[in-house]
Parts: sequence; C-alpha cells; structure tokens
Amino acid sequence: MTRSLIILLIVATAARADVATLSSYAKGLYAERAGLRDEARTHFEATLAADPESFTVAQRTANHQDLASASKTLRTYATKHPAHLASHLHYADFLRDNASDDTMAEKVALATLAAAHERFPHTPAIFSRLITIHEENEDREASLALLRNEIAHDQPDAYRWVSLIQLTRTLISGDAPEFQSTLDTLHDRASRDGIADPAIARRVSDYYRAKGDTQKAIDTLTNHIASVPDSLELRTRLGLLLLSSNQEVAGVNMLESAIAIDPDQTYAHRALAQYYESQ
Repeated sequence: MTRSLIILLIVATAARADVATLSSYAKGLYAERAGLRDEARTHFEATLAADPESFTVAQRTANHQDLASASKTLRTYATKHPAHLASHLHYADFLRDNASDDTMAEKVALATLAAAHERFPHTPAIFSRLITIHEENEDREASLALLRNEIAHDQPDAYRWVSLIQLTRTLISGDAPEFQSTLDTLHDRASRDGIADPAIARRVSDYYRAKGDTQKAIDTLTNHIASVPDSLELRTRLGLLLLSSNQEVAGVNMLESAIAIDPDQTYAHRALAQYYESQ
C-alpha cells in the first residue's frame, strides 16, 4: 500500500472520527503496510471500538483477526446494520470462503443471504449467490424455482436482466421448450430498460444477429442511436449490419453520419472504403 493511498484512506475516515480514532487507524495502516499483523489488529480493533459505524474499519479489522474473531466482527457489524447490504454479502462470502468444510458455517451463510433476499428482494448480488449455493448442494429444483421467480418479476433494471440471461444459460437446458423464449424475453427487457447503454444495446443486438434475426439486431441499434445520437461506435456497427443485410443506401448513410460527427472514425472510413472497392 502506498503512502498516498494510506493518506486517502485516513481522509475518507476522517469525516466522523476524532483525533484519537484517526491516530489509531493511521497506526493500523502503517503496521499493515509493514507486515505487522498483530500490531495492525490491535490498532484496528481499537479504531472499530471507537467507530463501530465504519464498515471499512470492520473489514480491515477482520482481515487481521483469526477466523473466529473475524467471523464475530463481521457478524456483529451485519447484525447491527440490517440495511447495509454490502456487510451481509461480505459476511456470507467470508463464511463460504473461509469455512467451506463447516456445515454450520454454510447454513449461517445461507440464512444470511436468505434474510438479505427478503430485505432486498430481486437483487442480483443476492439471488445469484443463493443459486450458487443451491447448485453446490446439487439442488437444481431450488435454483430453477428462484430463477423463474426472478424472471417473473418485471423490475426495470437492464443489468438485472443481464444477470438473469447468464443464469438462464447455465440452469436451463438448451433443448428445453422454455429456453429460447426465456432468452428472447430477457433480451427484450434488457433492451427496453437499458437501450441508452452501449454495452446493453451491443449485447442485445449481437444476440439477435447470432440467432439469425438481423432485422431485430438492426432495430436494437437503431433505437439505441435514436436515444444516444453520438454513440459513434454503434453507429458504425449499425452501418456494417445494414450493409451486410443488403440495405446498402442506409448502411452508407449511417457510416457517413458517424464520420460527419467525428471525421476521425477510423472503422467507419475503413468500412466505406471496403464497400466502395467492392462495387
């Protein structure tokens, strides 16, 4: 850890901490940097006692404690802060990473995530972890039940749909009747909720192009550009798609529009040059 990073961490903690607490935290950071784990632990534990609201301090304290003490530190913080999602995820991950052979720890991790799922429903960071546990326990039925419940909940969040796309590909057989229709639905919802996001528009367009629905791939990029006119990379991508689908006039116009906005669009120039050479 660099000296400047240590200073930034101290400044980030300074908003609510007194001088003595900051001094203890600074000593912990320097001890950590020097590889003095026991000394760092002592200073971080003192800091946490003085500032029990800091999740950053709780994490750093646990990093230098033995397994039982670290588990207690993270459990205590999560219990006292039920609305702090990151602390619940961190505690569950800690249990699973450090006590994977402990059946009781696995049960506590599952219970922690289940409680978080109730408090923060339909959150990808939670339901994806729950599905991972179900899969490790070879409980595909529980995984699919949770997946289908999340798909049925139409919550506007493009990246939530992306996470469900990935889980669908993992959990549902490609031969299953619901597989293709589910992917279509999820991609359509991702496009609906995130069409202004270039990464989402590209993902959805690529999906439809790969399954042979070039027009829908074109429509996706067209809608994106209508929302974000200066999305030059996807203007060029749309121009190429139009050319490949024999919509040559529209393709040339789209590529030229990218160059009109930014004359340095190399790929658009190259695509036009290749098109005119082929004529």
